[in-house]
Amino acid sequence: MIKYCRVAEPKSASLPAYPAFDASHRGTMASSAADALRDLIVMGEIAPGTPLRLEVLAERLGMSISPIREAVRQLEALGLAEHVPYKGARVTQIDPGEMRDVYEARLALELIAVRRAAIGWNEDAETLLCAALDDLSSAYQLGERVEIIRGNTAFHLAIAQASGSRWIPRLLRPMLETSERFSAFVIADDQAGVYDIEEQGHTAIVSACRAGDAEMAERMLREHIDAFADIFVRDLVAEPTG
Repeated sequence: MIKYCRVAEPKSASLPAYPAFDASHRGTMASSAADALRDLIVMGEIAPGTPLRLEVLAERLGMSISPIREAVRQLEALGLAEHVPYKGARVTQIDPGEMRDVYEARLALELIAVRRAAIGWNEDAETLLCAALDDLSSAYQLGERVEIIRGNTAFHLAIAQASGSRWIPRLLRPMLETSERFSAFVIADDQAGVYDIEEQGHTAIVSACRAGDAEMAERMLREHIDAFADIFVRDLVAEPTG
């Protein structure tokens, strides 16, 4: 696959990918536990409907009950877990209606971001998006599912950063984190050329931004997000019910 950077950039120039699964870099034990559990849920290692027993999770992560309890609250805020009266928390089901809500909210913010990015395209934006595309290209080529999902988040956050707004990235991040679960469902493998669809969509968005064509950038972004949402719904309907 081709590389997209015009000039090779150092790795540090790219927008940091979604945090790796490493508790040594977390701010608190609760945030460490939340990130760990979020990864397990997103990647399907903790299945939808699974009860989140605090004692079991504490043993699995080697932590006390207190940070696990707070982590589960954070998962509930992200929509990855829900509280069941008299039973505790459990992992939420993957719901196409919820996916549509998240993607519509994302689209509203990302359209603003990509228009601003295209209008104000500069060297910093080029560096951010160039590095994000290169990282994704490597992940696609290697078929690294986790890195593809995290790289997709990094790409869309890079667009938000390129908008020049301080608030759009802050507002968009939790939506992207929630979207990772939907991404993981679709990017289980490369059936139906999902990698190519994703890669072509990202490239078209950046090309429009580079050209300073705000209307084209908006159109490419909308088509990209709509295409991914359609694939998700198609695959969910096709998923065996057991």
